[in-house]
Parts: sequence; C-alpha cells; structure tokens
Amino acid sequence: MEYQVLARKWRPRKFSEVIGQEHVTKTLQNEITRERTAHAYLLVGPRGIGKTTIARIFAKALNCRKYPAAEPCCECDNCVAVQNGASLDIIEIDGASNNTVDNVRNLREEVHYSPVSGKFKIYIVDEVHMLSAGAWNAFLKTVEEPPAHVKFIFATTEAHKVLPTIISRCQRFDLRRIPTLLIAQMLAKIAKEEKVGISSEALDALARAADGGMRDAQSLLDQMIAFRSSENDEISEQDILSVFGLAARDQIGEIVSAVIENNPSSLISHLNSIASQGKNLEKLYDEILSTLRGVQISKIEKNAEDILEENKEAVDSFRKLGEKCDLEKIQRILETLSSSARSLHDALNKHIFIETILLKAMRISNSVRIEQLIEKINELYNTASPDDDEVKKKAPEQPSRQITQTINYPAHSQTPPQIAKIAEPKPHTFSYEKKTPRTPEELLRLLIDDIKHTKPAVKSSLQKGVPESFDKNILTISMNEEYEDIHYRQLLSETELLNNSLKRLSGIRDVSVRIVKKNEISSPHETAIYHNDRNLETLKQKALQNSFIKEITGAFNGKIIDIIGGE
Repeated sequence: MEYQVLARKWRPRKFSEVIGQEHVTKTLQNEITRERTAHAYLLVGPRGIGKTTIARIFAKALNCRKYPAAEPCCECDNCVAVQNGASLDIIEIDGASNNTVDNVRNLREEVHYSPVSGKFKIYIVDEVHMLSAGAWNAFLKTVEEPPAHVKFIFATTEAHKVLPTIISRCQRFDLRRIPTLLIAQMLAKIAKEEKVGISSEALDALARAADGGMRDAQSLLDQMIAFRSSENDEISEQDILSVFGLAARDQIGEIVSAVIENNPSSLISHLNSIASQGKNLEKLYDEILSTLRGVQISKIEKNAEDILEENKEAVDSFRKLGEKCDLEKIQRILETLSSSARSLHDALNKHIFIETILLKAMRISNSVRIEQLIEKINELYNTASPDDDEVKKKAPEQPSRQITQTINYPAHSQTPPQIAKIAEPKPHTFSYEKKTPRTPEELLRLLIDDIKHTKPAVKSSLQKGVPESFDKNILTISMNEEYEDIHYRQLLSETELLNNSLKRLSGIRDVSVRIVKKNEISSPHETAIYHNDRNLETLKQKALQNSFIKEITGAFNGKIIDIIGGE
C-alpha cells in the first residue's frame, strides 16, 4: 500500500476530532441539528489549524444520509465519497489558480444545477483572498442570493484582503492557533499509534516549532521519523533541535537570565554559542519574547498554566526566572524587545541585531529612573545631620525655603532625561513664634507654607500674587491683570479654603482673604515676600553653604536657578 503522510492519515473526520477549535465546531453542529445553516461561511486563521478540514467535515455532515445530525456518520455512501474525494456535490476550488472573472462566470452558471446525490451542492473555496477584484464583483450577487441547494464555504489566511461586501454576506469564524500543550498531546497519541519512540522533551520541542499549527506539527513528526537510523531508535530533543535549528528551553532560559541579572558577558557568550550552531535566530527571538511573557504572567497569576497553556515544567522554569527580578523590570525589557521585533526580519545581520537589542533592553531595565532618583534625594535630605543643615537650624524661627534646581546630567549618565526638576523635600513641621502676624507679607508666607503640600496648585497661584495690605482683618492679594487670570480665577474658587487656613494660622476669628486684579504690579519674584534681601545672587551663595544642597549640585553638576519662599 502506498505510504500516506501523517497529516492526511490523521486528518479529523468528525467535529469531535478537531482540536482547539471548539468555538467553531460547536456552533456549526448546533446549526445543523436546528437546520438553521447559512448560505455562506468564511473561515479565517493561520495555516495548518483546520480551516479546510472543518469545511470538509461540515460539508460531509450537510450531505450525510443521517442529516440533520451533529456528526456525520462516516459510513453512508455520501460520507465515504467525501472522504475519498469522489463526491460530485462537494467542489473544492483553489482561489489562487481560479481567480479570474471567467472562472467565476463558469461557477456562476454551474450553481444552478441540482446536487447529484446529496441534499446540497457545496463549494469550498480555499485561499479566497487571492480572487481578483473583478472576480469578486462577478461573484457578489451569487454569494448574496445563491440557489437554495447551494452553500459556499470560504477559507483564508488573510481576511483583510477579502472585500468587506463579501464578508458582510458570510458567517465569519476566526480559528485560533492551537495551544502547544494540545499539539504535544496529539503528537504523543500519534507516536504511540504509529509505534514511534520519542521523548516528552522532543514532543514539546516539536510542538513549539509548529507555532500553533497541527498540520505543521504532524509534518515535522513525519520528517523526524524518517530521520531515525532505524525504527527502534528513539527521537530525542537534541535530534529535533539540530534538524530544525531550534534552541533548547535551557539555552533560552540562560539568555533571559543574563538579561534579567544584567550580565552582558554571559548574554554575549550564550547568544554566540547558539548562533554558531546555526540556530534559527528569528525563532530564537520569538522564544525569548515568549519566555519573558511566561515570566511576567507567572508573577501576576497563580494559575499561570491555564493562561500560558504550557506544561507544569515550563511554568516552573518561568517562576524560577521571575524570582530574580521584580515585575516592573520584566515589563521594561518586554517593551524594549517587542517594539523591535518587526525590524528583525529585515536586519542584514540578525546575530548582531539581537545582541544589540538585548544589551539595550538590559541597559534600559537597569538604568536609574527619575522616581528612584527623587526618592534617594529625599532620603539624603531626611538623614542629613542637623548640625550641618543650615535650613533645619533656622526652621523653628521661620518657614523653610523651597529650592527648585535644574540638573544637567553628565554624558555618561543612564537616566533618559537630560534636564529634570527635583521635587521639593518631604514636608517638615515648623513651629512659629506665638506672636500674631500682622504684616501682609507674614500672612501670605504662612498661607503658602500651610497649603504647599496639600494644595500645590493653589500654592503656585498664591506665589503669583503680591501681598498688598492687611486692613480691618482683610488680607488683600493683588494679581497682575494682564498675566495672572488663570491663577486669579483659581484663587477665587478656593477662597473658603484660604479663609479657613488664615483663621487657623493667624488666630484671628474674622480674618478673610480678598483677591484683586491690578495693572502694572511688581513681579512676585521682586517682592519682599520671596526675598528679604533683593540680591538673588547673595541668597544663592547662602543656599550653597548648606551641605545637603552642596552635595546634590556637585553630584549632578547642577546649579540653583531661583529661590522661592521664606529666607
């Protein structure tokens, strides 16, 4: 008997034998049993996942002598004819070679002939996206309103190339890639029936190489059976890796581990070893991304096996890698690598490309973030010695000074931004003297210091105002009519907040705040509320005498731009 390849020998004959496409098979079975079948169907999905197989099973069930039954009997003359490719009522057409207007015109004439032996005349058109626009236009009316005895089943890998007017006339089913675990289980069943010795690791490697396609997996197994020296030899994982140019899970894990642990030497060594063995580097890159995703999911979900659809050993390896870093680091690595995946296909030297992008991902994931920098600065501030801190020594007598600093990072710095603003330090509680403030400058200073942490936007608006007077328990604050309208309106909306704060701070029961607009008032930066000494350079020099400020400006080659707040 002539040898039959595994992909044909093990092709499903019933809906129940189709793996991984239950959402499609169940719907079609229900339509058959309820006799609610449509006149046109569109099956979409990548190669080798069962589009044509499902179309044939559906056609067989429609013309089965036991119709309407959820499964074809596979025993009647119609079912046998379909299985042998001899049915006159089921016509399979290759869209790539029958894509002209003339081909469609011929088909349009044939559909009017009644079926020979079955209930329906069924046209299965594979790779339907290859039809020309003219062919589709000639086909349009027939697809929309075919004779009652005609069914169309279209299959395509590129649904975006099918005219929307055709899609709208079909029931569309999107088939999924088959999970690696299900492919491995099916291959194990085939190997057992075919009496082929193969290790579980080899089955897993074959399933990964198939990339979600059952037909590809069966073809690869066929190839490996022929690769054996004798029928008694067992197919090992190493055999699979060498024949198809794949990397072992352990090798991929070593590369991912090197990236996570920030070990460039280890990364380059392992990557060079894999490349020198002639492995498929595009497949390797996909496997690295898949492994990183596995690490990410295993750190987020307790039942990662259900989401990743991997075996327990693979998920355990993901969790072990995840112990070496936090979730944020994994996400930063994935963001860098995912955005570059498309460019790999066009790279002249894939080895250099992958090496460079992995080193970049490593550097970015381990670089200092601005949030960490601010936390460190605040930590230094909070642990500074009181004897060396001029600001803290003066704190009991007057409010602290807020310092805004521009930092010019050195060229070798790993921090992405070249200029950044340092957030003001954590709030400290200062005790003011128990005298009742009377000057408008004192009252405004108290207000700014009281709300600067709870209402920073209001604080910013207050700093734009000028304390004009404090008369009859009313604090008048002027805003420049030409430039400060936004701040003026914001302060008006927060009048109640300002009044309550001022009552509490001043100890005056009926005190209130009045915000007014005026022309040509002095800039707030030139008033005594900000600088008791109008010489800003003198204040900068005094600030630089503070050990904490001196340490920060020296570390980042920074300089003080301005000083806002009390002296």
